[in-house]
Amino acid sequence: MEVTFDPGYPKPPYNELLSRLRSGDSIAYIDGYRQGPEASVCQLREASGGKYKAELRLDSDTACGGRAVTVTRQSHTANQKVLKATLRVLWNRNFYTYPDIVVGLMCTVTAQQLGYNDSMDSKIKSR
Repeated sequence: MEVTFDPGYPKPPYNELLSRLRSGDSIAYIDGYRQGPEASVCQLREASGGKYKAELRLDSDTACGGRAVTVTRQSHTANQKVLKATLRVLWNRNFYTYPDIVVGLMCTVTAQQLGYNDSMDSKIKSR
């Protein structure tokens, strides 16, 4: 699952967000529902056009892998999975303050698209 964030909002104060992200004063990252503030968060990196991206991979036990995404069975059919994560943007990069921007992310895919099997449920939920 690829997450793209466009910080190019033209009105104050967020018109400064792109330059703050570039300088490291602000941070955009993906945070799973079970994960608290940690140094190893899945940070979005600048891509072309001033957009920030992260690729989330369930087959990896990294900050941008299974730790950043929650997989649920909440879907209309049994062979579908719902991936959930949260995009957070901190204006001052202090992980102990409330984020300025919070966006819930959800994507429904088939289990086959994930290369997913039921044994992965316990691994992902236990993190």
